[in-house]
Amino acid sequence: MWSCIRRNSLWQSCLCTHHNWISLPWCHFPLVESYTCTKCTGNACQSKPETCEASQGCFNNKQQFSPPDGSPKLMQTKGCSQKACTPLAFSATLGRGQILGYDMKCCYHENCNQGNSELSPVSKEENGVVCPACFSENGMICIPQPLKCTGSLTANLSPTGVTGGNPPSIVSAMGCTTESACKLGTIELNYELEFDCVKPISGSPLLTPIISSTLTSLLLLKVLL
Repeated sequence: MWSCIRRNSLWQSCLCTHHNWISLPWCHFPLVESYTCTKCTGNACQSKPETCEASQGCFNNKQQFSPPDGSPKLMQTKGCSQKACTPLAFSATLGRGQILGYDMKCCYHENCNQGNSELSPVSKEENGVVCPACFSENGMICIPQPLKCTGSLTANLSPTGVTGGNPPSIVSAMGCTTESACKLGTIELNYELEFDCVKPISGSPLLTPIISSTLTSLLLLKVLL
């Protein structure tokens, strides 16, 4: 049952059914149907997921940070979108051999985000694009070195910002990324980074369009601490 609508400046109550529109002698209005999404973070997604009610989409977000000399660190989050859900996937190879993977999936029906989200592997085949690359934490100076990009990584990503923690960690990085990373917009997760995609050092003009938009994103990088 929904509460609805105004008739001659008086509020009336309408008994509604699950249709896109309800038309009664005294009311005519759109309905927004809700559905249940899986809600969890980290290991709870495998053991004790909860649920939430959504009307703008369920999301399934996975992020993976892979240092060159250690095991990949993974974070998965599922839940209900508070605004229109925007799907997005990108990969990035940063300085010091750090690899970042990100995948946001959206769906719009009952418990549609229960499944596992897989990140695409980064190709090792060089594509002719060269970008400056570096990686630093705790406010250290990020000194870029040329990095040969691979696969579909044809844009130069330069994220800087502050991750969570006490005290917080200041992170600076540069590297190769897919162009989709330059379209992050605002993602409401936990930690704030500013992304700037710029022209690579060199590469085919067909593969390296100049991208000069500065984007602010909330990106979960607790693994950097």
